[in-house]
Amino acid sequence: MVFLYHRLYRPHFTDFEAIPKAFRQIFYKINKYLSPLKKSINKSKEPTYPKMLTNFPGPKMKNLLNDIELLSPEATNIKTFINHNKSQGNYLVDSDNNTFLDLSNLQNKNILGYNNKLFFQKFENLKNFYQINSINKTGNFFEYLTEENIKLIEDIMEQILPNAMDKIFFNENPEELIYLISMLRRGNFSSKNLINEKLDLEYLEENKNEGNNFNCNFNFPQILNEINLTEKFKILKILPEKFIENKKNENLDYASYTNMNFVENKIFEFANFPILKYPLKENMLENYHNENKSLEEIEKILKKKFDVSAILIEAVGGGETWATPTYFYKLRNLAILYNVDFIVDERKSGLSVGRIWQHELWNLPVQPDFVIFGNKLMNKGFLCRKDAIDENIMNTICGFSNVNINNLLSLKSVLDIIKEEKYFEKGEKAGEYFKRNLKDLNKDINLFSDIRGKAQLIAFDIKSDTNENKENFQKEKDKIIFKRFLSFARNSGIFIDGNEFSNTVYVRPNVIIENKHYDHFLNVLEDFKKNKKI
Repeated sequence: MVFLYHRLYRPHFTDFEAIPKAFRQIFYKINKYLSPLKKSINKSKEPTYPKMLTNFPGPKMKNLLNDIELLSPEATNIKTFINHNKSQGNYLVDSDNNTFLDLSNLQNKNILGYNNKLFFQKFENLKNFYQINSINKTGNFFEYLTEENIKLIEDIMEQILPNAMDKIFFNENPEELIYLISMLRRGNFSSKNLINEKLDLEYLEENKNEGNNFNCNFNFPQILNEINLTEKFKILKILPEKFIENKKNENLDYASYTNMNFVENKIFEFANFPILKYPLKENMLENYHNENKSLEEIEKILKKKFDVSAILIEAVGGGETWATPTYFYKLRNLAILYNVDFIVDERKSGLSVGRIWQHELWNLPVQPDFVIFGNKLMNKGFLCRKDAIDENIMNTICGFSNVNINNLLSLKSVLDIIKEEKYFEKGEKAGEYFKRNLKDLNKDINLFSDIRGKAQLIAFDIKSDTNENKENFQKEKDKIIFKRFLSFARNSGIFIDGNEFSNTVYVRPNVIIENKHYDHFLNVLEDFKKNKKI
């Protein structure tokens, strides 16, 4: 199976036989990379180190890219083709049999790494424990709604629900559904007379037999337009400035926002996430002023715009920008003061910060109204505070909760293994080890700046070591160094990614990362530092 970065590849055809013959031949040619992961477990240990047989990208990958461009316009998002049957642990093997240390979490779902034997064993054990003897290809939870299955979801909720949060919804489009809920709450609409008339219930009825009847595939922008919600209510998104400036550029690691471009101009107001200096503890005074500046901007919008129904903020802005617990505490108070919903997006931070939820460290006066989670929890959906949804709206949206028994078993397996193997504690220590050694490497030359983050959500910026009078020239120089670094790292067997607009390198490994893996990356960083020429 191959993971196409940001999305799993799916042909955009409902009838495969309707695809022209030439395209079908191309599809068959690359099918071995697109087929589902086999159940057979690779019992061999992970490689000791990266091993490159070709330059990156290799000849086979180039041919596959040329072929797949004819099948999908999303080919520009592909970073590499992964051979999952050969990949193991923290190492991925590509279509040219190059072995990379994966520090970008390309599969973006099972954070236990590739072909994790413990995961497969745990999955089968839980399947037997909850007496789930057979699962159809859709894995639809409601076709197997037994007492044991209910116990499974109760056990999962007990593990992942924070205090004062008692509702969980599994849904492919959690962000859009929360927006609709928030606007309806502020508008005091009758969900029975409003939503049920606008949602395409005939579509849901037609797809019941296909296991999609609880998938939230309604036409969101059409609903908003028909009931004029976008003219009455807005969502205030708090984003790092660089993301606001480039939010429509698909090359950004910004998938959670680009899918809303169709209503972006109508539905959103934007405010800046605070720009802080790192390390946070060494720049407390300046960061305090920057955070207050952001809060003042937000309150100014809330005072001026009476139509804001919710504040949406990522626990870690863009997966790379951090703020202090005090900032989030004050922001939550603003939401309470102006009677707007407080939505925390944990799709990037969930399970990646040495714990399940980053927002639990903020000591909020009141828990968030909604918390969005994503593929790292093997499911998409959101958590909800006890009093955040009234019964009318609750009864309506419950019909759009998509629960897959395979995903639930996978999530339970991941959570159990993380706890048993103490991966949160080990991963956080490994992250501190990497940051400490990177700072030592960076002492004599500030090439790797603003080192920040923790556990599996670390970032740093690439900066040239010379000071130029012309700011634009300096930015171009940094951009060239950044691109050279990505190419150098990948050709050295380290699969890494980043944000080319801010020259930020993302270090997002699997939760099973160890010091020995970071040592490989530190060696590559040291080599790049010695050989850098510009």
